[in-house]
Amino acid sequence: MEDIAILWSSGSPESALWSEYLVASFDKIMSQRARHHYRVTPITAEELLTSESQEKIDKLSKAQLQIVILCPNLDTKLSDLKRELNTENLFKVEKVLVMLLGVEKNNVISNNCEDYPSIDQWQMMSVREKDTSFVDTFLTAAVGILRTKDCKDTAADRTSFSIVPKKVKIGQSRVIALLNDPIREEDSIKIMVDKKGEVINIPTFKKRNPYTLQFDIPESCLEVSMLVWVRVSKNGQSLGRRQIKCESRLRELDQLLRASDHPLEFMCQTLGFKTTNKEQLDSWMLSAFQKNIPPHFNLLSSTEQFNPKADVCSNEEYPTLLHWAARFGLERVCWQLLECPGGAAAAALRNANIRINKEQTFSLIRSIHM
Repeated sequence: MEDIAILWSSGSPESALWSEYLVASFDKIMSQRARHHYRVTPITAEELLTSESQEKIDKLSKAQLQIVILCPNLDTKLSDLKRELNTENLFKVEKVLVMLLGVEKNNVISNNCEDYPSIDQWQMMSVREKDTSFVDTFLTAAVGILRTKDCKDTAADRTSFSIVPKKVKIGQSRVIALLNDPIREEDSIKIMVDKKGEVINIPTFKKRNPYTLQFDIPESCLEVSMLVWVRVSKNGQSLGRRQIKCESRLRELDQLLRASDHPLEFMCQTLGFKTTNKEQLDSWMLSAFQKNIPPHFNLLSSTEQFNPKADVCSNEEYPTLLHWAARFGLERVCWQLLECPGGAAAAALRNANIRINKEQTFSLIRSIHM
């Protein structure tokens, strides 16, 4: 099931901008609050009216949250959607949230009440010029709809096992599943990790006793901080799922530095420097990095690193050490990292801030890279 579907019209440039902004906003909200990463699917009305639209229709109708960016262009297409798709209850009252973009609520209801009898019950909000509170109000309403659905899922939870610990990281990735009912010798057990929609099978695990399973979270889940679901099945029957937080080392460092009012001073004190000296910190970290570079590290270089993929984004603020060094102005470290294999790819990788504001953290990396 898709979590969030955004319906808009490709004939409206303003709707396209709002769709892109909402996708970025949901990514940022979920990463900051460490919540389940909702899958967001933008869908245009024009796509739904094509002959190969069934997949898009299913995603829209099954979404937990249906956002409709209703501009004049889409308003005229609502009746076409009803007629061409011939689907009942495409929009659910408890799931739909409408952004009125250049249209009036009363006119929308009167124009579409015959095709959509429950349209007067849809939650609608009008975009107003110079209203800075609109975005917060709209996103709050959207998260409220998702939270209502999550609460219903929790109330109906039939998961028959628990997980310890609740948080893992590199070097501490071992997890234990404690089952409510014992496992027999002839039972077939399957363990899977759901990583943002990608299902990873756990091929090896240990049965410590009839109630205990021990396994390791895959390293691919520990590269950046994220929430994953652990699923267990017995003899083909699901025992439910439990959520685990996977935390990257840079995220841990990020949290320590965020907790300090003066992060540079904090780092200098931690390393035993008598004064807060960024130049000294930069030189010390460069020396420490160079001492830990493996022999013949340059052999990992390839021609592809000089032509990194464009428009690659990460939801992390510090997806690489280069981003972290650039954030605190450690220029010598940045130069060293750029010369390492993968340095160009790291510099081309846009972090979470860049998706919202291109003038923030990444500026130093850009200036060095140029």
